[in-house]
Amino acid sequence: MKSIKYIIDKMFHYLGFLLMMVIVACLLFWINNYRYFIYALIVAVIIFLLRNSTKTGWKAKGEYFLMLLALIYFPLLTLMSVSPFLKFKEFQWTHPGWQQTKGQVLSYTSEWENPFRRSSGYAFIDVSYQYTLNHKTYTNTEQKAEKMYYPIWESKERIQLLKAKLLQQTKQQIDSQKCILLYNATHPKESRFFVSRSLFYLQGSAIYAFSIFIGVLIVLLIINLFFSFKNKNTI
Repeated sequence: MKSIKYIIDKMFHYLGFLLMMVIVACLLFWINNYRYFIYALIVAVIIFLLRNSTKTGWKAKGEYFLMLLALIYFPLLTLMSVSPFLKFKEFQWTHPGWQQTKGQVLSYTSEWENPFRRSSGYAFIDVSYQYTLNHKTYTNTEQKAEKMYYPIWESKERIQLLKAKLLQQTKQQIDSQKCILLYNATHPKESRFFVSRSLFYLQGSAIYAFSIFIGVLIVLLIINLFFSFKNKNTI
């Protein structure tokens, strides 16, 4: 008869595996664009088939493939998250039936997402706009059209400044007519509004706040090690 410890260990093993699957599912299909994972999967499969791996056995090959997939997916995810231009182009490439048209911005407001149980929060812009096609006017709102991330320790006063900065950035984009409006030619009511097409916008990615958070932890660790080493030498 199997011991209670063995049963408990197995239970925690499967619970850990289930939790990991839930986290991965959230990462792939809720937090981020699932198409990025598909691109990485296709590239990983091609490399896996073309490259002669020395791995033998299904388990070893499976671990190798998962490592290869991770090495492709996470850099791709990072690149797409910091480049509004690439996100815009990716949407164009995957939606060939969508066409560009002129529209009118009705209003735009800035709010902020509380960094509850996260290493960061972000201010964001909601843009309401309208456009006319074949003498028919459509009105839509692009929610969280632009984001500006901040570390978890930012004060409310600082967040208000970030919201004001984000509003100013959006106003400049709108005034300079750099925003792009795309609509679905098959279903004209469907549309997307792109505020920015900047090649690189680090603060628009969660990586910005996360890297600051990790950087502060590293600095604190170095300081702690320095004083620990100094106190040890003085004894």
